[in-house]
Amino acid sequence: KDNFFINDNIHPTANGGYEAWVNIIYDALPGGSVGSLPGNDNTEKIWNYFAMANIPGVSDDPAVISGIIGNMVVETAFTMDPLIRGNADNGGLYYGLIMWYYEYNPTLVDTLKSKYGDYLWIYGNGVATNPNNVPQHVNDEVLQYELDYLTHNYATWNNFVNHLNYVANKTPESYAELFLVEVERAIETEKTPGEPILDSGVSSHFSSRYQGASGRRYNARKLFDEYASVSATGVVGSYANTNGGVKWDDGWIVEGTFPGLTKEDVTRAPDLKETIYGRTFADGYPNKILLHNTEGTSIGYVAYPSDNKFPAHFIIDLKKKEVVQNITINYRSPATVSGDDTSIQIEIVGFSTREGPYYLQDFSDDDWDYLAVLLIAIAEQTGIPLTTSVNWEAGNRISSNTEFDPIVGIVGHMHSPPGDDHTDPGNIWPQLSDALARNPSASKFGFTSGACGVNSVATELVSGGMDEKQAKEFMQVYKDISPREVSENSDLNTKWGITSTDCKDSDMENCVSFTKYFINRYTNLDTVITAVGNGADVVEMILSFDIGFIDGGTVPKAYAIFSTSSGSLIDPDTGRPYGHTGVILGIDEEKDIIIVGEAACSAGEAGTGVGVYALSEWVNTNYTYAYTDNIINLDGK
Repeated sequence: KDNFFINDNIHPTANGGYEAWVNIIYDALPGGSVGSLPGNDNTEKIWNYFAMANIPGVSDDPAVISGIIGNMVVETAFTMDPLIRGNADNGGLYYGLIMWYYEYNPTLVDTLKSKYGDYLWIYGNGVATNPNNVPQHVNDEVLQYELDYLTHNYATWNNFVNHLNYVANKTPESYAELFLVEVERAIETEKTPGEPILDSGVSSHFSSRYQGASGRRYNARKLFDEYASVSATGVVGSYANTNGGVKWDDGWIVEGTFPGLTKEDVTRAPDLKETIYGRTFADGYPNKILLHNTEGTSIGYVAYPSDNKFPAHFIIDLKKKEVVQNITINYRSPATVSGDDTSIQIEIVGFSTREGPYYLQDFSDDDWDYLAVLLIAIAEQTGIPLTTSVNWEAGNRISSNTEFDPIVGIVGHMHSPPGDDHTDPGNIWPQLSDALARNPSASKFGFTSGACGVNSVATELVSGGMDEKQAKEFMQVYKDISPREVSENSDLNTKWGITSTDCKDSDMENCVSFTKYFINRYTNLDTVITAVGNGADVVEMILSFDIGFIDGGTVPKAYAIFSTSSGSLIDPDTGRPYGHTGVILGIDEEKDIIIVGEAACSAGEAGTGVGVYALSEWVNTNYTYAYTDNIINLDGK
């Protein structure tokens, strides 16, 4: 591969030439992202992708990054939209950030068309208005895909990188021309008269005139002037203040990539009271972040008394902006007696009762922002949502491990089950939630400001259905909603059609309540559905409405609504069993399991969550289904 690009006299031909041949080789190479996408808009995201990607000669030179993006500005008609097709008068055969040509890049274009075809759009005749409402996650997926394709698979990318040193004038304008010559190769045609390149210092190969050369130079300079000196890390946008470029290696944050980080591997320390090495999590993965405080001002392993060394994964000093990682997040920590097999554990240096400058309640916004960065980095690696479902103000201890273990999100030591008598870290959720709200990346992990110290946000559905872990996280969103009585929270009725019940614990611990919530929040219905009867009646009543369900049946599908009339409790008004209803969240035919989201009136909060049952018992039995295929809204509303 490297030798292939040494000879400058090898040029592409009209029918693809070496580019088509090299793409075959590149398609067989291992992929994987070389950058990430923090930022407030696509320009910032693309800049940060290259700044954080550790590509020699590119990531450390803002002039080079400016030259690359200056080309993309012109190629996308100033939209910076990776879903653009250009343009109408040439059949729309060119796609995305650098106008990938179908003949040379069939894999990329076919992927865009098959996976994101609903969002692709054509500009032409000077009109560049995207008619589609593109979900943010789709935009970011396509950005990531095209940028990874460019840096991994595109035949001329190495040509561009290898020739960076050839450029005599190390300016954004020069690198814009180099990218134009080596990658874009948008040469003069009969329809599009070109302009000469001026100072790339590199042979023009097969032409001296290129399309939009002056515009690429101009936009490269404009980007450089705006972004080149905004932060020490090279990352731009609001994310620059919180350093989103955290890198991991086998559960360890790589030293030097997180501000103030040191690593103390204590997993085999001889003075530990119990072995940490090899202690995996209960379900193979952590599902929550548990926060402590040290009741002291020391950081690191030395912070633990000699006779009581039970280290957390991290110890963090929010005031000094220092963090020590003691244990890889692949292993569980022994920092709590009862809840250490499901949690990533963090000790915050300071006091939960007033003790001078390290009293947690007196910490500044800047202090809490530093903790938010660590939480986001952990969420990036584990998928743990940055939400909470526990009461921080009262500090209620969870009654048992059985109840504690399934909880996902952020909790405190004070919430651990009996066996832990600590009350740390106290009610820090107001300060922490404000810090998460200030960091735009937190929203990727379900965070938004919520009532009563609890998040009440939508989470996306997974196309095709969920596995058990995803289903538990999804149901936790429903369980996090607070208050849970219609009399205390009018949104329950106005948004999701939930009405008052006499169920144990709350109006939401009701199978019909959960089904109405799902229908009204995760389908594209314009009208809030409120009346669907008892659990046994829901499917029949839904199918009788003209609201867009395509069909019903006796075979379950992902996101179908189910009803069953089984049960001994009889409705005195109808003489029929109250029955049960819920939503099919996932199906695994190989394991013969069906994953169900449900609530149970008589069981209260304990009955709200995920049920995993034998699939064979739910097919062509006493269950009926209303299929939501045509109206499901994966993003929620």
